This record gives sequence, C-alpha cells and structure tokens, in this order.
Amino acid sequence: MTFPPRETKTFCELLIEQALEKCQAEGYQAQFMPQLVDERIMGKLPWDKGYSAPSIRATGRTKQGNAVVVYAHIPTSLATSEGIRQAAGVVTNTDHLLKDESQQLVDQDGLTDSQGNRLVWVIDYSKSGKMRSGRISIAQALEHSQTIPFLGGEKRAQDYLLAHAKAYLTDVIDIPYNVDLREDSFLARFLSLDYVIYKGIPGSFHFSPTLLSCGLSVDGDGFYRGGGRFFGIRQQSSEGSKK
Repeated sequence: MTFPPRETKTFCELLIEQALEKCQAEGYQAQFMPQLVDERIMGKLPWDKGYSAPSIRATGRTKQGNAVVVYAHIPTSLATSEGIRQAAGVVTNTDHLLKDESQQLVDQDGLTDSQGNRLVWVIDYSKSGKMRSGRISIAQALEHSQTIPFLGGEKRAQDYLLAHAKAYLTDVIDIPYNVDLREDSFLARFLSLDYVIYKGIPGSFHFSPTLLSCGLSVDGDGFYRGGGRFFGIRQQSSEGSKK
C-alpha cells in the first residue's frame, strides 16, 4: 500500500492555544499522543524537546457516581484554540469545560480506529490514585496505571520505554501525576511528552525526561496556560497539492 507524501511542521508558541491555532490555520493536523510516540520511536522526533498533544486526561465522576480517569486520543471541545480560550475564562465557575461531553467520553471506553488501535480508556480512579508518581524504574513503568492508556496501547508503551532507555542511557523515567478529582464535574488536561532539566550539582545539570506530563489544566477553580509545541502533519496528493 502506498501513502501520499506528507508535510510535517512543528508549531511552538508561548501560549498553547496560539501554537494550536497556527497549526490548524495552516491546514496541519496536530498529532495525538500515540502518533507522537510512534514518531519518537522511529527517530523522526527529537528526544531533547517536549511536545504537546490534543489528547486529554479527564478526571471526574460518571453519572453513576463512579470516580474515573479518562484518557482520550480523539477530538474534543478542548482541542481547538477557541476551546482553550473559553476554558481560560472560566475562573470562578465550577462548570468545567468537559461537563457536557464527559459522559460521552466515558461511554466510548474501548473505542478503536479502523486499524484496531484503542483510542479511549476509562480507568478506576482508586487504582490510579494509589500509583506512585515521580521517578520510577523503567522495569516498573509498564505497571503504572497511567502508562499504557497515556501512550496508546501496551505494545506501543513497551516499545517507547525501550527507546526511552536507549535514548537517555537510563533505567528510570519520571511519571508525574496530578490529583484532579472534583465532585461536581470533570477536570481535563492536555497530554505532553516533556523534556525537563533539573539543576543538580553546581556546574552541571541532570537531564530528566518526563514521560507522562499533563501540564495544561482546564479547571473552574483556576487555569494555567503554558507554552505549547505541536507536531503537525499535512497530507499532499501525488501531484503535490495540499489536502
């Protein structure tokens, strides 16, 4: 099977909505986390830069009252520049961005694409909340409740952890985890592959690549907007016209 040629471009801005807006305005599709992971594994994305994805992690209670964490690698209302701006304006209102669509995401647990790749995971919050966060050994990383749904599947996670170990010559990885459970609605965060530098011994730096970072918070109790770097793909026809 042959595929049409593609154009790739990285969009980096001080505000994440600006990066996403430029990506979409130029006709590029910001890649979800599983695609970013694949690009890194194949050596097409550098390991010394962080990347944002329109994939999200949403934490809250279902209509049955069960506390869950949803990982979704599909379009949502948050994954547009306007969606981010609207959420950023919610400062005191406790109706979070995903309140209307959160149950729809929960109901799509197990959703797959045409190739059989799973796109949505719903995890019991009690399991995720008990997992250790911070630096853990790569040997234990696959057991962490966040690793497989975050990266987009067990085989992909296994391959990524091996590539991570090789790229950084390390046997550890950082898996931060935010306590996001609210009683009235869902709180959502974008997913990102980060590359964080921690200052260590004077005159030197310790490089700690962060695997599972959920840096953008959409929360009625307060909102933090940081920078974003999206990897976009734009398909072309065989004649070279942009699609």
